[in-house]
Amino acid sequence: MGICTYYGDEHGFFEPSIKHPRVIVTGGAGFIGSTLVKRLRQTHGPGQVKVFDNLWRGKLENLAYSPGNYSIDLQTDFCNIDLRNETAALQAVRGAKTVFHLADVVAGVPFLMQYQEAVFGDNTLMLTQILRACRKNNIRQFIYAGSTCSSMLQLQTRDWITGLSENVTSRAESETAYGWSKLIGEYHAQLAQLDGVFDVGLLRFHNVFGPHSDWSTNFGQAVPILIRKAIQFPKETYNLVGAGSQYRDLLFVEDVVDALVLVQEKGLNKGVIQIGTEEATTVRQLALTIREMVQRKMNKTIVSHHLTLPAIHEHNYEGDRAWKLLQWTANHTLTRGISITVDWMLHAMNKTVSAPSLHSDRVLAILIGNPRGGPLAWKSLNTHVLTPLKADLMLYFGKSDARSENNVSFPYWADLHDMAKYIFFEREHNDWGVVLDQASLGHDARPTDWLDLCKFAPQWLGAVGRGCNHKAGAAIQLAFRYLVQQKLVSTGLINQYDHFIYTRSDFLYACDYPPMSAFDSSSLWIPWGEDYDGLNDRHMITTRKGILLALNLTRSIMSEPARWAAIFDQSGIARHAWNPERINMLYCNFTRGIRVRRFLHPAFIVKTAADVARWTQGDGRLLPPPLSTTLSVKYHTELRVSQQCPLWMANLETLIRTSPKKWFVYAR
Repeated sequence: MGICTYYGDEHGFFEPSIKHPRVIVTGGAGFIGSTLVKRLRQTHGPGQVKVFDNLWRGKLENLAYSPGNYSIDLQTDFCNIDLRNETAALQAVRGAKTVFHLADVVAGVPFLMQYQEAVFGDNTLMLTQILRACRKNNIRQFIYAGSTCSSMLQLQTRDWITGLSENVTSRAESETAYGWSKLIGEYHAQLAQLDGVFDVGLLRFHNVFGPHSDWSTNFGQAVPILIRKAIQFPKETYNLVGAGSQYRDLLFVEDVVDALVLVQEKGLNKGVIQIGTEEATTVRQLALTIREMVQRKMNKTIVSHHLTLPAIHEHNYEGDRAWKLLQWTANHTLTRGISITVDWMLHAMNKTVSAPSLHSDRVLAILIGNPRGGPLAWKSLNTHVLTPLKADLMLYFGKSDARSENNVSFPYWADLHDMAKYIFFEREHNDWGVVLDQASLGHDARPTDWLDLCKFAPQWLGAVGRGCNHKAGAAIQLAFRYLVQQKLVSTGLINQYDHFIYTRSDFLYACDYPPMSAFDSSSLWIPWGEDYDGLNDRHMITTRKGILLALNLTRSIMSEPARWAAIFDQSGIARHAWNPERINMLYCNFTRGIRVRRFLHPAFIVKTAADVARWTQGDGRLLPPPLSTTLSVKYHTELRVSQQCPLWMANLETLIRTSPKKWFVYAR
C-alpha cells in the first residue's frame, strides 16, 4: 500500500478536499484495470481515482504512461489491500461514488484447472465482502466484470461457431471453477441491486488481449503466449496443442474500457451485457495472424510446427444488447489489435533482455533495523552475497541522534551506506506500537484493538509501550515488516526484482550465497536453526509475490486481532510462552499461499562492542583471532550450521587478511 491515509468514515481513503466524482478500481494494477485507470484519469482530476490491488498479478508499472510517469500518485492513490478481508473491505470502500470491481483470481488454463477450489473460493469471497461494503457505505454505482467462461459447458465445447447470448448460462454448467465464480458473481450483484440501495452494471467479456497482458506460460492466455513464442523463435518452438479448430471471440483491451465507461453512463440496472466483436476466429487462424505479423516486424522467418495450446473451447457472441443499450461496438480489428500488442511486447521483452542493469534473476537484499555487525560483517555481505548474486542492497534503518548520516557516528557505517542502492529511515520510537497502529488499518471502533494481544506474553511485542510490558524489542521487527512492505509497493521496487533476501545487517557470511536458481520459487525459504519451538524470523528468501505475503504478517495480525487471538488460544501454547518465532510459525501455517522450506545458511549473527543488544550479548571465544577480540557470536546454533559450508575457515582467513587493521579496534 502507498501512504493511503484514512480520513474517517465519510471519506475513507479520499482526502476530504477531493470532490466527486470519486472512483475506486479494484484490480486497478492489472491488465484491464490499469488501462481503465488511465482512461478515467483523462476525465478525473488528481486524487479522484483510487486503485486497490494486492499485486498478485498486477504490476505498478502497468499504471505508468512511461517509465516514472504514473497515471496516479502511487504514494496516496494506490493501496495494497486484501479485499477478501471483511474489515479491510469495509474501510476501503468508502467515500466514492463508483466502484469498478475488476479484481479476481484468474490466470492461464493450467493454473485455473489446478487450483479450482482456491479460485472459486477467493473470487466469491472477495465479491461478497465488496458488495456488503458498498451497501453499508452507500456507494451509488457498482460495476462488475464477468466472463463468458460462465456460459453453458455444452455450448463452450463445440468446435463450430456458437453465438452466445446473455441468457445461455442456464442450465448452470460452467467449464471451470473460475467460470462458476463469475456466474455466481453476476447473480450476487443482481440480487444486491434489487432493493435499490445502489445501481449495478454487469458486463461479460470475451477473450481480452492487449498491452500489459501476461505472456508467461502458467499465467498468460492465448494471444500473448503465441506472440511471445513468435518473438522468441527459434529459442521457443511455435506450436499449438490440438488442431486449433476452436473458435474464439478476441477483444482488444481498449474496446473493453470503452464498454466499462459506457456502462456507467448508460447500462446500469440493465442486466448482463456481453462485450465481444461478433467475429469468430479459430486458434489456428490466430496463430497464423501472429506469425505473419511478427515475421514482418522482426524481419525473420518463423517455422510453424503442429500448432497447439492447452485446449479450452470458446465461442463468439451475439451483440444486440451491447449496441442497443450502450451503442457500443468494437473499434479495433483483430489485425490492428495484434499489431499494437506485438509492438508493446517487442518493446517490453527487448527492454527486459537488453537493459544492462537487469539480470535473469534480479535480486534485492533488504537489511532492516539498525547498522550492526560492523565493517567485517558488511564486507562479507558484499563478498559472498551481493557480488555473486549481482544483487542490489536496500537499507531500512531506525534513525536517531546516534545513527544518522547527518551526525558524527555516521562514518561507523559509511562502508555499508556506500554499498546500498536504496536507503530509507524510520525515526526511532519510544513506543513502536505507533507503527503497529498504522498496520491495524481496518478497525472502525478502536484502531488499537491489537493491544489486546499483549496478553500473549512475554516478548514478541517488546518495545511496545502502553502497558504491554513485553521483554526485549521484537515489535521493532514487526514494525519493519510493515514498513518495508509499504515501501516496496509505494516506490515500485516490488516490480523491479525477481527475488528478495530479507534479513538484518549483523550476519557474517562465511561462504558464497547459493544462486537463486537453487531456491524453489513457490516457497518461502528460511534457514535452519534458532527456531525456539517456532520458526526462525531473522532471514528469508522469496520471490516478488512471496515477499509481500511474508511481510504481511504484521498487517494481518494487527488488523485481525480477534481472529489471531483465537488461533493463538487454539494452538495449545500457553499464554506466557509466546515469542517471535512461534508467531512466525503460526502465521505461516495459517496463511494461504505460504509454503516454508528450509536451507543451510552460510552465515551467523555477530556483535561488536558498539552494538546495542536487547537480548543476547554473544561469545567471542568461538572465532579465530583476531576476530575473537573484535566480534562475538550471538547464537551458537547458527555458527555450527554455517560451518557446514565449504572453505569456512579459509574464507574467514581471507576476510581477516584483506581487511584494514582499523576494523579490528572494536574490542569486545
